[in-house]
Amino acid sequence: MFIKNLKKLTLAALVISFMIPAGVSSANVENVTRIAGEDRIATSIEISKAMFNESDNVVLASGFNFADALSAGQLAAALNAPLILSKDQLDSRTSDEIAKLKPKNIYIVGGETALSSNIEESVKSVVNDINIERLKGNDRYETSVKVMEKTKEFVDAEYLLIASGKNFPDALSATSFMADHKALMVLSDGNSYPKSDLQEIAIGGVNQLPLNGFTGERIAGNDRYQTALAIARRSFENNENAILANSKVFADSLSAVSVAKNYKAPIILTDNENLTQSTKSYLENMNSVTIIGGEKSVSSNIFSNPTAEEVNEMKRLENERKAREEQARKQRELELKKQEQAKKEASKPTKPNYIYQDGYGPVGEGRIKGNMNSMIYHLPGQRDYNKIKPSQIRYFRTEKEARAAGFRRALR
Repeated sequence: MFIKNLKKLTLAALVISFMIPAGVSSANVENVTRIAGEDRIATSIEISKAMFNESDNVVLASGFNFADALSAGQLAAALNAPLILSKDQLDSRTSDEIAKLKPKNIYIVGGETALSSNIEESVKSVVNDINIERLKGNDRYETSVKVMEKTKEFVDAEYLLIASGKNFPDALSATSFMADHKALMVLSDGNSYPKSDLQEIAIGGVNQLPLNGFTGERIAGNDRYQTALAIARRSFENNENAILANSKVFADSLSAVSVAKNYKAPIILTDNENLTQSTKSYLENMNSVTIIGGEKSVSSNIFSNPTAEEVNEMKRLENERKAREEQARKQRELELKKQEQAKKEASKPTKPNYIYQDGYGPVGEGRIKGNMNSMIYHLPGQRDYNKIKPSQIRYFRTEKEARAAGFRRALR
């Protein structure tokens, strides 16, 4: 089975549709589409345009504070409403989209530091007779509780999801569960969370979310990619669609909850270039995949690129090759040093062999000492070699020279 074709999704000028060549990846994905804008605000607006013509409700959150936007996702899911990201002040793009949606209610998630108090007035200037409610706490954890309590008003919840408020990937993946289950979510610092009578599910491993004494269900994998897959399998049984988002850049993917809700699809995480093998295998069973964000978030070639495991193996082999080359280089340097040292040693003047036994060649190094008093000469190593008074020593180079001078050899 192969990626067969790519149908173009028209979502306005900023939505990108791309063609994946047939045969580049073993998969039965019939449709791969991309929703993206020029920045995080534009991407959230393009998602809203793709999913909604009008909406009675709009959820507005900061595009620069992942915690508040993640908390806002549950409310958007419960209301089946667009989650639009904003700067601290409402810009014309966001104003235009809100005006187009003609909402009756708008929920602003986060305090005035994240979203200015002027935003309420800006919203009123583009939509008449609108009800505006701001949900905020003293920190991200209190804000998530405020959003959860508001969400309770619209959903008869069965589950409470607990996700880390310190990082976004697990909480982002958790929106997959809310897309097809009546669920609420709170962010935790890893130690505490507001207890409930609901079925409690911790999202993520104990290193990220310890929750000492927690006895409920836990959905977790070895990493953020495996956790996202575990949530997807726990959330859906026979889904034909999936959403692909970057696991390391939260900006584009925060608004993906609307896509998950409308397509009944889990949010699957990846890096920008390479799927894990398990993620690729999961997506091979999908009829359609919607990529959230631009090329910098998720590459167009991601289905044809090697998997993350293959990349790691290639890196390992490359590192081994470099290590071998480095070892060989050092060995060559060592050999060259040895050769240079040998040349230096060879160029040094050698000590002459002074002592020769007639007809037998060299027998040692040093000088022959003749005792001018006894007219006996001594070779190095003989008993009285070092016993001759310096004033009585005469040196010879060879025994022949000593005998010629009238000296005779010591017996011992």
